[in-house]
Amino acid sequence: EIKRSLFPLESTGVWTELHPKVPRTNYWGVYFVNNDTGIATGEKGAIIKTTNGGSSWYNIETSYNKTIRTIGSYNGEKIIAAGDGGLIIISTDYGETWETIQSGTDKNFWNIQFITEQIGWLVGMGSSAFKTTDGGNTWINQQTPLSGYPYWDVSFLDTSFGYICTNLGGILRTTNGGLSWDVTQVGDNYGLFSIYSITRMKAVALGFAGKHVYTSDGGESWQFITYLGDTFIGIAFLDSLNGFAVGTNCFETTDGGFSWTWRTDMKQAVRDIAFSSENVGYYVGDALVLEKTTSSGQSWYRTIINDNFTDVFFTDENNGWFIGNQRLYHTTDGGITLIQLTDFPGLLPSSVYFFDKFVGVVGAQHKIYKTYDGGLSWQEKNITGISGNAGEFIRLFFINDDIGWAISYGYVIKTSDGGENWFVKLNVNGINGIHFSDSLNGWVTRGGLYKPFKTYDGGENWIEQINLTLNFMWDVFFNDSLDGFISRNNELNNTTDGGITWSVIPGVTVGRFSNKIQGFIFLAGGRTFHSTNAGKNWYEVTDLFNREVNFIRLSNINDGYAVGSRGLIIKYYDENIPIELISFNATIQNENNLILEWSTATETNNRGFEIERLKDSKIEKLQNWKKVGFVSGHGTTTEAQFYSFTDKSLQPGKYEYRLKQVDYDGTYEYSNTISIEVKSPTKFKLNQNYPNPFNPDTKIEFQLPEDSSTRLTVYNVLGERIVELVNEKLNAGYYEFEFHGQQLPSGIYIYTLNTEKYNESRKMILLK
Repeated sequence: EIKRSLFPLESTGVWTELHPKVPRTNYWGVYFVNNDTGIATGEKGAIIKTTNGGSSWYNIETSYNKTIRTIGSYNGEKIIAAGDGGLIIISTDYGETWETIQSGTDKNFWNIQFITEQIGWLVGMGSSAFKTTDGGNTWINQQTPLSGYPYWDVSFLDTSFGYICTNLGGILRTTNGGLSWDVTQVGDNYGLFSIYSITRMKAVALGFAGKHVYTSDGGESWQFITYLGDTFIGIAFLDSLNGFAVGTNCFETTDGGFSWTWRTDMKQAVRDIAFSSENVGYYVGDALVLEKTTSSGQSWYRTIINDNFTDVFFTDENNGWFIGNQRLYHTTDGGITLIQLTDFPGLLPSSVYFFDKFVGVVGAQHKIYKTYDGGLSWQEKNITGISGNAGEFIRLFFINDDIGWAISYGYVIKTSDGGENWFVKLNVNGINGIHFSDSLNGWVTRGGLYKPFKTYDGGENWIEQINLTLNFMWDVFFNDSLDGFISRNNELNNTTDGGITWSVIPGVTVGRFSNKIQGFIFLAGGRTFHSTNAGKNWYEVTDLFNREVNFIRLSNINDGYAVGSRGLIIKYYDENIPIELISFNATIQNENNLILEWSTATETNNRGFEIERLKDSKIEKLQNWKKVGFVSGHGTTTEAQFYSFTDKSLQPGKYEYRLKQVDYDGTYEYSNTISIEVKSPTKFKLNQNYPNPFNPDTKIEFQLPEDSSTRLTVYNVLGERIVELVNEKLNAGYYEFEFHGQQLPSGIYIYTLNTEKYNESRKMILLK
């Protein structure tokens, strides 16, 4: 299976594409069986289909991975598509399934035309002029007068009479179904890329730089008309007078192609156009252009929203807001259907932020608007301090429901009352990113060679970072006043001293930061990266590789929405957030007791942690890790959790520890390993027993700074020996022995430690 990154993202259980659910690529060919059922083809083998007149499209899975440039049929019973590398494919079920037809060539095909149910033509590079006489099951390359020329388009009026246009301004004509051809050089050497035979006598051809030629004598002679200034690759007529030409721009004719008028309302970079009836037509092109007319081309509308989405905010599972190509959209079904707010009062909406389902703020050109009724109405809010053109407010950033910031290219403005009133706090050029780690500490990044600014007092004063050598900065994010990140010039930079020094984080590229929840944050751009520990570590989200994601907004650590180019909307939801260990440390207490402490940001299905130890000695290195304890987990939680474990009475030496996190289903994962050293004692010492008083057992600890003959003896108050716990030579170290008093009466007892250089006694109480 071939991975095609701009194709619809199948749900991985974490990332699910909501829109557009078809390949977000460039489309080259379109064919409609009738007004409702149609197919479009494009780059990387894209084939999509609609059965409801373009109201919705769905993807047809293929493995071709080549640009399919042209598609056609006579009556829809057999549909033929062709493209690069000599690819010819055929469908007999209205485009649901396809099979390959052997072409015998590796040349790229450009255009197809069927004249009858059986007879059709297919032209392409290298003087390819293929003809079928069996409805497209077999194709044979025909002899033509030119060799090695690109044949760009073909137009037959009937089975006998037709044209092929080619490079260097040539037009081939046949009057006997391709048995013979004559060639006419039309004007200069500019290529002719599209041709249309209107009647037996009239035909029009268009090409590079808008080269426009016309014949009114059946191709005996061609008249150069003008240069229209655009390059055309497709022509379609509704009747003998009315037609459209598409390419870098779209033009319309009402006089049979003799003159053309630029249609500024139609899209650029259109690749193909087709009419399924007198009123209904479709055109396709670059960047997921799929547009339709029901008025014979007088007006066109999108069948798929293919805007470049730059901002998103969901207030609940169903209600969300999107910014795309400076338009504002709303969804009430979780992002599946988008509704453009054509009555939004501001110009060029560019950012969005909502406090709840009803109350939200939108940044637009020069202005900020607020709604209190879920977008039914909007109120312009006062901005104090702007002089002249503020531009579009492209970012909204709120610390809480009261304090927020908005930036345009030249202004930073602040609100302290939830967006009711705004005040200019900074007026400089090149602004494109803002972040505050708290209500006082914030940064503003700037593009080009401009330097960033930082503030310590909530934006009342800003300090330009003139000594910072970074430039071409994009976005900024700080965990606190010291620890922060700037994405710039296709790299990510980190500071831990408030911006005095910076280091590059290898392998992470430029992008825009999501909001941070606990330690979870994304960096989205040409590639998307994720950190679960506030930027200490980053890893690439391979499911989103080359998806052209612009921004991700989190609703929680495990859910949110991603938006991007060509209408891309993706739902993020991870029901199996892993155990995220955000700290694991060891400290020594009371000389030979070791305390392990660790914390987690999230847990899923966590039964607990086994603590494993390995002593760093040649003997024990040959042994397995030893389990020395277990601490229960918290099951599933998205709140931070803190744990500790004490490993007591360790002998001198170096130790390694690791955690074995175990799920309820038995699966497990190891943490990193940490090392710590328990140093040898520096003096003799006998500790107080514990517990004390005791019943019936207690522990007695002592330490030896050197190898010693050692006796540990317990006496009663009469001086009678009760038991000798130790009588042997011991190595230097820490020792612990148990004393059992089950058979003894309550009372005071004395324990004594004797060595060659040390003698010490202590009292203990047995209380039954």
